[in-house]
Amino acid sequence: MRILFPLAVAALLLTAPAVQAQTTTPSPTATSTPAQRKAAEALLSTMQVEKTLVTAIDRVMTMQIQQRPEIAPMEPEMRAFMTKYMSWSSLKDEMISLYAAEFSEKELQEMTKFYATPPGRSLCRSKAS
Repeated sequence: MRILFPLAVAALLLTAPAVQAQTTTPSPTATSTPAQRKAAEALLSTMQVEKTLVTAIDRVMTMQIQQRPEIAPMEPEMRAFMTKYMSWSSLKDEMISLYAAEFSEKELQEMTKFYATPPGRSLCRSKAS
């Protein structure tokens, strides 16, 4: 149970915006345009979501092994599982669809502009670390 709790917390923190978008929009791809998808991808890239996910996986793995050293031999399998289901490559398309369905192209562009500013980059760094 101690292993699952931090994994669940990490998953919730990383996908909270996507989950909220999903609950308000039943079919993300049906309600978004290619321009919205492109703007959503630019936003997620600017927000450094890929780096945040890598950091989260590493932290969860480190924390789990510190709490339960006896699972250290299982780290490769656990890391493979996390990478398969929580990595940018596995979540990218869904996250793009969810953001594109939730926000207009202009909203996505404005958010991207913010995250490209020094305060926006600082916020991204604080989320990733």
